[in-house]
This record gives sequence, C-alpha cells and structure tokens, in this order.
Amino acid sequence: GYTYVADNSSGNALDRLRNASKYSGPLPVNVAGPAQRSDSSCDARREVTPLTNNVSAIKRGIRNMYAEGWTNIANGAAWGFRLISPNAPFTQGRAYDAPNTTKAMVILTDGMQTMGGAAGSFNSGYSPFGFMGEPALQGKTRLSGKNVKQALDRKLAQVCEAAKAKDIVIYTITFELKDKSTQDMMRACATDSAKYFDAASAAELSPVFKEIAGSLGELR
Repeated sequence: GYTYVADNSSGNALDRLRNASKYSGPLPVNVAGPAQRSDSSCDARREVTPLTNNVSAIKRGIRNMYAEGWTNIANGAAWGFRLISPNAPFTQGRAYDAPNTTKAMVILTDGMQTMGGAAGSFNSGYSPFGFMGEPALQGKTRLSGKNVKQALDRKLAQVCEAAKAKDIVIYTITFELKDKSTQDMMRACATDSAKYFDAASAAELSPVFKEIAGSLGELR
C-alpha cells in the first residue's frame, strides 16, 4: 500500500507523497521495513503500442503484455480512445472527419471493475483516477471498496459516450464473466446491442473476433 515508512521527509501523508525521491533514483538507505517507490509497478512491458501497420511491432507488443493487479475497464477504454485519436499524447490517428476512415475500438473484459484497498491515509494503491481516499472518482465523496465499482462503471460510461460522440464504432466483449451488471454495462457501452458479445469460453472467443473483423470489413 501507500503507508510510507521513514523516507527522509516529514509532513502529512500528502506532503510525503509529493516527495520526489520516491519517484526517481535509489531509495534512502535508512528506510526501515519493506520499501517500494510509487512507480515500482511501471516498466516498459506495460507500454501501449501506438497505431502502426508494422505487424512485427504489433505481435511484439502482444507478446510483452501480461495481466496483473485489478480490473479497470474504464482506464483501458480511455487509453484505446487516446490511441486512435489524432491528438496528443498519440498523434498517429487520422482526423475524426478524414475521408474513407472508420475508427473502431474493441473493449474486452473477463471481470467486473475493481480497485484494491490498502491500509494508510489514502485507502488504496494509486490508480489512474487517484486514490480511494481522494474525491477524484466520486465528487466530494471519499470512496471505499463498497462503492468503487459503481464509480468506475460511471467512468467507463463517460468514456464510451465520449467515443460515440466522435463516431467511433465500439465493440464490447465479456469473456467467461457471469456478473450481470458488468454484462449490461458493456452492452450499453457498445455502439448498439449487435456489437456486444458474451463469450462464455475460449472456444467462443475466436468466432467473436472473426465476426468483428468481418463487420469492420463491411464498414470500410
């Protein structure tokens, strides 16, 4: 979690969080107990692959991916939106109104949205939407594990609506998932109900992607 041990800084939890030594360079030698910088979970294997027609680069990016931690569909969808956008931080995407262009996203999940709790001032590890102990996810309300899924679900709905407003075609897939609320949420995220798929097994997943590929071919 983010309960900081002795780290050569003083002040309240937020002051210590802002201590730059946590994010670069070696940890202080006199740290007592287990030590972990806030960026310790980041490495090059987690970097997304920008839009490219280089098949080798795409396959390399897929090979380097691995699953770990909690399920944050909203964040994944937001990064997908950014990747096909013509705007920074990725600028490989064509303009939204470019001729003969169809932008599409496939959003797949095998679980409901979660965010791990932890002891300390912020109630959790750091997420793309901040800490559970901060109000970033839900207005002025401090989150707890009980209502974090609802807050993340609202974030996903916002991403889906923003993408649809740009005429991005959205396909969604639930894989080996039995949670009805998440299934309903993913169905609502899709451009229309025909673009939502529920694959109960790996055997059902391959035909889903083939159908999506055929649909994209028709759109072009």
